[in-house]
Amino acid sequence: MELIVRGNEWGVQLDVKKFPLFCPSCRNYLNEIYEHTGSRYGQVGFIKCDCGEELALTDSDNIVEYINIHIRKLKTVLNFKDLFKMHKVDFEKLKNHYGYDIYEKNLNKRIRLDNLIIDIETHIGKRISPIETEFPATIGIKKWLSLMEK
Repeated sequence: MELIVRGNEWGVQLDVKKFPLFCPSCRNYLNEIYEHTGSRYGQVGFIKCDCGEELALTDSDNIVEYINIHIRKLKTVLNFKDLFKMHKVDFEKLKNHYGYDIYEKNLNKRIRLDNLIIDIETHIGKRISPIETEFPATIGIKKWLSLMEK
């Protein structure tokens, strides 16, 4: 995952390439992390759920901040800012609780989440322990969510 640190009204935009998928039919997350390899005009493709349902995926096209998951007439939207706790208030929490200002350190840059975690660990002087999540997630996401829980 890359974070695009823009500031102002844009804040931090996300460009997510690996994420969990949720099936609207069985109401469960798939067991594996989905790796997004691109889309055309927002059309990502299809994937079979563990329950056998075929999921149609669409995205926001060039920067992936959410994924739409469609089956028949049902649609679920996974908004990654919500799921991964990456709203403006979350970056304010990072600044207030850990003294790390993402805008001061990374304004107008694209930064990988894994590199941001390393930078935060260096800043606070300790390793961040990943937490367990209700969905499949990378170690970087698990560490980020651990920061947001405290």
